[in-house]
Amino acid sequence: MKSVVSVFKENLVLVLAVVAASVSMLAVPPSASYAGYINVPVLAILFCLMVVIGGLRESGVFAAVLARLLLRLGTMRQLAAVLVFACFFVSMWVTNDVALLTFVPFSLMALPKVASEKQMALVIVLQTLAANLGSMCTPVGNPQNLYLYFYYAMDMSSFLLLLLPYTLVSFLLLALSLFRLPGTPIPISVRLAARRTRNLPVLAPSRQLWILGGMFFLSLLAVAHVLDYRLALALVVVVTALTRPRYFRYADYRLLGTFVAFFILVGNLSQLSGFRDLLRDIWTVMSSSWPFWQARSSAMCRPPSSCRGLLMMRRLCCWEPISEAWGRWSPPWPVSFPMACTSGPVPDSRQGI
Repeated sequence: MKSVVSVFKENLVLVLAVVAASVSMLAVPPSASYAGYINVPVLAILFCLMVVIGGLRESGVFAAVLARLLLRLGTMRQLAAVLVFACFFVSMWVTNDVALLTFVPFSLMALPKVASEKQMALVIVLQTLAANLGSMCTPVGNPQNLYLYFYYAMDMSSFLLLLLPYTLVSFLLLALSLFRLPGTPIPISVRLAARRTRNLPVLAPSRQLWILGGMFFLSLLAVAHVLDYRLALALVVVVTALTRPRYFRYADYRLLGTFVAFFILVGNLSQLSGFRDLLRDIWTVMSSSWPFWQARSSAMCRPPSSCRGLLMMRRLCCWEPISEAWGRWSPPWPVSFPMACTSGPVPDSRQGI
């Protein structure tokens, strides 16, 4: 009984999504139209990134690079800056979760000898903030970014231009927060530990590192619409199966399953005219306060939150309220965003792929 409860708690979001999708099937029986609900490009590229980044983390590349940086540091504040901004910049390309899983354990090993418990807590909090703030800058920084990037058929330059000002402000605020930490010198023992880490051989051979780098590059090309996502997926799956099949375990299948369940749920709800009218009325009220969706996403702290919110409103409601809300919320700098369309039918979720 305990094992069932623990499994339920560990997979709470997935279970709730599957239950909701199953209930929606009672109103809209399964049919061939279900295939149109699933945003396959997002799932495919997300799978590729999970596998490749898991392999890179296993290889020890991130730890080796960080150890080399530590040899050049002189104070506690500089050490904290490296740990925090490593999460900030790495999360832009390997997702916020991977950045935290990579650098927080290193902080727990490096900081006890140079910082108090309170200072360690502050650094780890800043690392968490940095990983989430940095990951918002790029489409591959987190799953919801990747989904929204594909759903609205944005190009890379428009996406980066839209988020760049927020990223710069986040960088500045993180830098100012670091001044709460003392500038005491780093003990020689920490430097020696970093030197030992630097001298350790990378776990993966150089040939495998080149393969991982190539697969990561192919995934980025698919994100940028340069390479067809099906070709990228096929290459990643075949190469991984032939070289390191164990990398497949790094894919978060629970998250992928959650996305599939939400796609089915929203697709079925979009077929119910009564529910669609209700959502349109709710959106009319809430559209005057766009931060509602951001607060909701932060409160849930789950990638599908923003995806589900925007997908539901885009598919279930008319376009006009969304366009008006975007017009009030949009930043003052010019940016091309296909969301601001005021007429025509709601497109398929794979538009622009």
